[in-house]
Amino acid sequence: MEGLVLLLAEFLALPMLAAATITLDLLVLSIELFLRLAELTLAGILGRRKPSVPAPPNTFLDTKWRWSRWRNGARWLGAGAAGVLVLLLLSLTVVNWWLLDDLVRWQLVRAERETGVAVAFGSMHGSVWTGEAVLLEVTAKRAGSPLSNFDLSARRVRINLAVWEMLFLRAKLEQFEIHEVLGTYERIGMSERLQPRRPFRIGRLEVTNASVQIRDHTRPKPVQAQVEVHSLRVEPLRSDWAIFDVLFRGNAAGRINGHAFSVATRELADGRQTQWHAQGLPVELLAPYIGGPLLWIESGALDLEVTDRWKIGQQTEIDLHWQFTLRDVRAEVPANASRTTTVFATPAVAFLNRHPNRLALEFEVAVDRERFHFAASPEAAGLTNAVGQALAEEIGRLAGIEPEDIRRAAMAGWTQFKDFLDKRRKPDRP
Repeated sequence: MEGLVLLLAEFLALPMLAAATITLDLLVLSIELFLRLAELTLAGILGRRKPSVPAPPNTFLDTKWRWSRWRNGARWLGAGAAGVLVLLLLSLTVVNWWLLDDLVRWQLVRAERETGVAVAFGSMHGSVWTGEAVLLEVTAKRAGSPLSNFDLSARRVRINLAVWEMLFLRAKLEQFEIHEVLGTYERIGMSERLQPRRPFRIGRLEVTNASVQIRDHTRPKPVQAQVEVHSLRVEPLRSDWAIFDVLFRGNAAGRINGHAFSVATRELADGRQTQWHAQGLPVELLAPYIGGPLLWIESGALDLEVTDRWKIGQQTEIDLHWQFTLRDVRAEVPANASRTTTVFATPAVAFLNRHPNRLALEFEVAVDRERFHFAASPEAAGLTNAVGQALAEEIGRLAGIEPEDIRRAAMAGWTQFKDFLDKRRKPDRP
């Protein structure tokens, strides 16, 4: 999910930038013409002399002459505004019928220089009047970035821009659809905040039939996964709340390395409820992100059920109920574990190995919703750290480990992992 959001944050800037630039170019030209006409008209009004034999001041004739002068000026301004509007409409008509394809390609080339993302497409059809465009055989590539690189293709992309919002300089997508996506996504560096080059808001995002090979080099041991998204729908998706919207406002279904996952959300009277479900995930996929005792499991699988509730209003806390079911696990104390970690890890590993076939774990986590604002990942919002700590406390409780030993081990492990992440946030390449 996180990789998808980071990719969208980069990719969505491109149609926004292209559409906004085309619209603004035409709009600025029209405004310049209108202002020039207004300047000439006002100069004519204010520069016109009064009759050589003026009527007595404050007479009916003087008032009538004044009103006549301004009425004539208003007529000229009205005619000028109408002419500029006609020119703008004619320009848009020409663009719509003959130049739209070429202009979009040209703007994407300009956008590539700004974003580093090369986007191309085979063909397109659309309308500047409705804001709808359909692009076929779309490719998006980026290489040499210190944060992430990707090479993706989509059979069909449908965009529905809020055209009249663009005229008021507000970038908004009514709908964004991506169908049949293939490719690779490589995460190289870390970022605390999600800061796309162009803020965006999508009324509805839909992704169908996507299959992406993901490689994450930000973990001590690189993680690889084949992520298949059969369907994803998020309403809305906002650039400053993107991670939150996907996790807590989205519906999704797919597979990770062949294992099913789903996200389902529904409205409540005073907020929303979301359920995450995954079955048979290899522990090695989640361990690098959640940390804690999962890092000591050498092999095994887990089933995951998460139910969360949050309210709309002043209360910003999200309550999450987590259920882990570990299966066929084998755990071992790391050879390079510190003395503080070993104090907790030794009895915890022994407890895990005493329940190799099935071990059910259940705990609660509370996270402040505001921490997701501009967060670039669940980790940056503090979610994964809170889950790892709660998981360690639950295993420690079941294994009879002293709470103080759990706290010290958690702090030691988190400090070591944070040092590694800090290095990844400052990559060697420029």
